[in-house]
Amino acid sequence: MKKICLLLLLFIVQTINAQYTEVINAKFPGSSESPYSVGTKVLQVEGDLFYDNYAESNYQQTNSFGSNIYVRYGRFLENLEFDLNLTLQHSSVKFPTQYMDDYNVFGLRELVIGAKYLVYKKEYKNIRYEEIRSWKKLTRTDFSRLIPSIGIYAGLNTNFVANKFKEEGDALSPRIGILLQNTFNDKLNLITNIYGDKITSKNAEYFYVIAMTYAIDLKWSYFIENKGVFRKKGGRLLFSTGAAYLFNENLQFGGYVRSNFDTNRSNFTIGLGAAWRLDKHVEKKPTKEEEEKRKKKEEEQKKKDEAKKKKKEQRQAEKDKKKKEREREKSKRKGARKKEKRKNKKKKKKKK
Repeated sequence: MKKICLLLLLFIVQTINAQYTEVINAKFPGSSESPYSVGTKVLQVEGDLFYDNYAESNYQQTNSFGSNIYVRYGRFLENLEFDLNLTLQHSSVKFPTQYMDDYNVFGLRELVIGAKYLVYKKEYKNIRYEEIRSWKKLTRTDFSRLIPSIGIYAGLNTNFVANKFKEEGDALSPRIGILLQNTFNDKLNLITNIYGDKITSKNAEYFYVIAMTYAIDLKWSYFIENKGVFRKKGGRLLFSTGAAYLFNENLQFGGYVRSNFDTNRSNFTIGLGAAWRLDKHVEKKPTKEEEEKRKKKEEEQKKKDEAKKKKKEQRQAEKDKKKKEREREKSKRKGARKKEKRKNKKKKKKKK
């Protein structure tokens, strides 16, 4: 049992890599979730104001406006983040038939409390900043970037929502998810989420989110996103795009549009909002032992790099040597052939 606890402790310590960034890293304006946390003692609030139009052919039309609010807080471990996700919404529902009454509803549509933990952080080498003379090596595809950073999410649907927003069979139920992120280069990221929501209730649903984000420059970025929702009553596919502007290191503004391409059901959403953080993060100072270990690792890595460099130089020297030998042999053969030609010419002249 002690060995198991020790192994678990080592695993946790090894996976603690700094999640904190000097510049705010927000989920908004997309709906995809990065596996990275905000960092310890960082409070981050992301919110928007949105308008949504939903219509089913020959059945109902719903016009809604409201606000999505997402609160994130890092505590205890750099890899750990607690969050609260709520939606406050006003909806006006109209039916084309006289047999059903139109109605309005205002209140909480969603309230989820959860946490996420970064299990594995992929470290990338940026070859642009290394001394590489080979153009082929400099421009080759880095397939290691196909391996993503991995996070896990666990949350609870509280069911503290307005009665009109509840579905029959709704109750306190869990939401679990796997969060993946690939960083292809300094500007391009791919985020993939897979969730199971309300999985212990009658209204269980499963959904994925795939988002591609591109940084145009240090201030502007944009994204495209696809979300697929699957449940017993039927699924839906949503497509989003939007842009974000970094005002300063702790404040970001953004906007998005979202729609689907279903002939029987139409859904259009537009939203504007911001993300802000209160940054009280303090870098943990390494102990003497940790500092010594770091220096030892750096020295070992330096020795390895030097050994690799020497091997490369030796290989290159051997290649150059062989190349020179081949060139000498070629020149010798050429010289021998020329001598033979001269001899043959002289013999022909003597015969004449």
